[in-house]
Amino acid sequence: MEQNVIKCNNCGSTISTNGKFCEYCGARLFLDEDAIKNIEDEVEAGAPVMTVTDILSIFGRTVVSGKLENNIKVGDTIKNTRTNQSFVVNGLELFRQVTEKAEKGNLCGLLIDADKKDVIKGDKLVF
Repeated sequence: MEQNVIKCNNCGSTISTNGKFCEYCGARLFLDEDAIKNIEDEVEAGAPVMTVTDILSIFGRTVVSGKLENNIKVGDTIKNTRTNQSFVVNGLELFRQVTEKAEKGNLCGLLIDADKKDVIKGDKLVF
């Protein structure tokens, strides 16, 4: 997905964004209709999985947590858009309950086969 470089009407920051809100001040961005359609098409295509909000290392195994933007299950392969590395989802946990699949909108932890240094807060994970 191509990123749009725009200027925020609220704070004046020039930002590169895929979203509809300014990354700095949170104000709603006004994108042209084509840009909005491209964003919505990518989301519907099932590409985004989550934005990493926290990273934990438990007994040498890495767990990333965040809010799911799409359905996911154990065994799925996901990719970090920053480093272009791929990881396999070895486990899922929802509110301290181990599960095999999770749905869009859930807050969950993904056990992945990565080092803690391979993922940082704010990374986008996609299918």
